[in-house]
Amino acid sequence: MTTFSQLVDDVMAETMRPDMLVSIASYVNETIRELHMDKATGSSIRFKANLLEVELTTTVDDGHQWEIPVPQVFQGVEAVFYPGLGKYARERSPSTLYVLSEGVDGKYQWYRSGANLVLMGYGGSGQLADIAWYQFPRKLVYYDTSERPMTWDDESQTVTYLTSYDVDDTTRATAQDKTTNWLLSRWESLVMQGARAKIYARLNATDRAKLAYSLFENGKPLLMSSETFSYAPIYLK
Repeated sequence: MTTFSQLVDDVMAETMRPDMLVSIASYVNETIRELHMDKATGSSIRFKANLLEVELTTTVDDGHQWEIPVPQVFQGVEAVFYPGLGKYARERSPSTLYVLSEGVDGKYQWYRSGANLVLMGYGGSGQLADIAWYQFPRKLVYYDTSERPMTWDDESQTVTYLTSYDVDDTTRATAQDKTTNWLLSRWESLVMQGARAKIYARLNATDRAKLAYSLFENGKPLLMSSETFSYAPIYLK
């Protein structure tokens, strides 16, 4: 495990380029996002750790709009389920939604409109709707040593919180969210190799860049097999 700022420190120390802090921080964030992309298919990878769920109560008879939390890191919808009806809704584009008849394609549907999901066919106001979606990890920022909300100690395998964050479970969770994510917690070495490949390429250290990139690419299949669903998750209702 590590934090974003500590990993950036490690890369700066290894390359002896503290003057490139901004670039290295950017490379680490780019590597985290890059690990979510499948080069072979051009699609994003949906990791278990990025799956979120919510159950909401509709407030209109049809066309309830759910505002996507943190739309800038929204990855995609996994499922929309109407528990009162025992039905999964299908995705439809707005142009198609209104010309398809109920008998042809069913009435249980949803579509995206800007930063909202529009739900259709859930059975009227007051009915429940379950939504499962994937969210990319947030972009992390670099903190100077004295300002870090949380710091990880490799020797003791423990975390230390800045006093202002070491108040309760909520503030400590906020500190974790600001400083690390599940990839840095469980796949620190893989992220490190991706960042190394980028900075060594920038420094024209070709051999080191090639080695780091090779280790990065070789480690990705294990990440995929360990952290993705072997089948799509469904609601057990």
